[in-house]
Amino acid sequence: MLSMREQTARTIVHSLAGLVWILTGAITLITIWTLYQWRFFTQEGVVLYRGTPVVSAVFNLLLVIVLGASIGWGLWRKKNWARVLGIIFCALVVLDVLVFMFAHPLSWSLLLIIILALVGIWALGLKAEVKALFQ
Repeated sequence: MLSMREQTARTIVHSLAGLVWILTGAITLITIWTLYQWRFFTQEGVVLYRGTPVVSAVFNLLLVIVLGASIGWGLWRKKNWARVLGIIFCALVVLDVLVFMFAHPLSWSLLLIIILALVGIWALGLKAEVKALFQ
């Protein structure tokens, strides 16, 4: 029988894994919609005449899908490498949003992203019960 702390830690980890999968799907859909709006898709497939932005967007999309699915799966299976990658990517998100905020006005969505990333760092890196699951 699991203690209350272990059950709470498992719930946190499974919730974070699910959140990673949901965000990966959302980013995928938003990227595909954006490419469609920019008229990069035709009936024949992806139009590459606009050059690097399309190639970069498709590459980034594939990277997000692979990394998001891998990290989500690793967290669900309680793999320590996924915990470490989750912390690293949460920290990178915080840095990225902070840099973006200097170029653009502060919006509530950016603040929400920072809060979510900090919660991810706290849950995966600082919460002792969660760290114990990955040992």
